Amino acid sequence: MRLILEYSVLALLTSLLLSGCISNPVNDYTRARYYEAGEKAEMAGDLETARRDFGRAQINAQTGNLGPAKEAYACYEWSRVTGYLGRYAEAEKGYIEALALIDKANGQADRLRPPLLCEYARMLRDSGQEPKAVPVYTRALSELEQIYIESVDPMGMAEFLDDYSQALRSAGATGQADAIAARSARIKDKHPGEPAKTQAQQSYANAGHAAQGRNDWGAARLYWSRAVSATEYACLPPAQLAVFYYEYGRSLGAVCEFAEADSYLKKAMKLDQDSGGDYFTDLTELARLNYDQGKFGEAAAFYELDVAALDRKNAEVTAPAAFLDLLREFSDCLKKTGHDEEAKAIDARIAQVAAEHPGLHSITERTPYGKYPPRKI
Repeated sequence: MRLILEYSVLALLTSLLLSGCISNPVNDYTRARYYEAGEKAEMAGDLETARRDFGRAQINAQTGNLGPAKEAYACYEWSRVTGYLGRYAEAEKGYIEALALIDKANGQADRLRPPLLCEYARMLRDSGQEPKAVPVYTRALSELEQIYIESVDPMGMAEFLDDYSQALRSAGATGQADAIAARSARIKDKHPGEPAKTQAQQSYANAGHAAQGRNDWGAARLYWSRAVSATEYACLPPAQLAVFYYEYGRSLGAVCEFAEADSYLKKAMKLDQDSGGDYFTDLTELARLNYDQGKFGEAAAFYELDVAALDRKNAEVTAPAAFLDLLREFSDCLKKTGHDEEAKAIDARIAQVAAEHPGLHSITERTPYGKYPPRKI
């Protein structure tokens, strides 16, 4: 009798689970594990794995009948990371689905709506869909006002308003753009030197790295721009800002925005010098930025400083292959600018390093300066 009763209870539970009447704690545990794994993968810069894990978290929320709130959070994270990977159409469908799930959650996921709308609007703008982005920004602003974000995080609000203003301007709504920009300016005047509390810079940096990895330098330029802006608003340490300036400068140069690239690489170098960082990487990129534009005189000046900085790091021994690539480029600049004697001295050094390290092969992954058309925002 007891076995029959236990079997009947088990059969009833199985039937209820399959019909979607009760939630499954096993699925909830698995969902949470995948969600945490997605967060860790994103922080490690592995967006493909993060996308997969957030997707699995959502599947477990669905199959386990865990409710629209838990499904909405997983769907939001999947959509956000999918957008960072440049899969904009898929991401948009995900955002729309997540919004529908929030509406079904009867208030349990309402606090997700403001950040979701902000990210959705930014994704539309970043993918060149400003006319579609503007109404989503408008909805996001309404949601942010309902939770009094200007009182909680005034500089975070100012950052959002600046972004909204630029989207309006790109969409041709100049009057509205001016009004939103003026509101942002008033907030900044009231809170001078106050940092933003939002911490989105690392997510944008990861998206920037991912875009560079897939050779989408237009997207990289956008995401590094956001990473720089978020870092500046958050008043984070100069060492972190220097890294973001460096990557932003590289991305700007790849899409042919050479003057801005030069400016940000020099900003990175100044911060690295002031903080005792390794500024030779900034010198290398400044040299190559000029070299690839055919500005050989300017490039030679940076190569000379770079070689001196690398000598202090003993790069001839610790990184001979990369050092040889640099010396060869320096020599070429000197020859192209008529400095043949100086070039002979560099060529002699190249021969010496090559003889001391036979069989070396180039390992340099150069920034593709000027190889991609510019994309304005």
